[in-house]
Amino acid sequence: MKIIVLSDVHNDKDNLKKIIAKHRNEAQLFVFLGDGIDNFEDVTAFDSKVKSVCVKGNWDYDSGKSAYEVFNAGDKTFFITHGDLYDVEQSLDNLVRTAKSKGADICLYGHSHISAYEMRDGMLVLNPGAVTGRGAYCIFDITDGNVTFKFRDLI
Repeated sequence: MKIIVLSDVHNDKDNLKKIIAKHRNEAQLFVFLGDGIDNFEDVTAFDSKVKSVCVKGNWDYDSGKSAYEVFNAGDKTFFITHGDLYDVEQSLDNLVRTAKSKGADICLYGHSHISAYEMRDGMLVLNPGAVTGRGAYCIFDITDGNVTFKFRDLI
């Protein structure tokens, strides 16, 4: 299963459109981690090939979306959030504790605009970076219980 993880569009619809167009035929799921949810929905609303799970960020005031979601993809449980409510720029401790309490194997967050990952207590914790600017995102592949991922930039 191929999953494209995006965050922090901040009105950079050009980069968002390029990423969606590049992966829309191969990805089974797009995960959007907030800050530009209206941009994401504008670009993908009428594209039946784009299946998505989204959460709101601190920039998405009136979106009506949840601040976090828990879902299964492949045989993995994902916890996704924007990250601002967990103070991720200071520490990942609160985020990791919450994701663990939800039974997550993988925790995805945005907010800091910095691509990063680490393993915490057997859980992958990952930020894809920001779509705005250099066009950063992440490609996940889950096959037979194995997870691989690659960070990508448009630039």
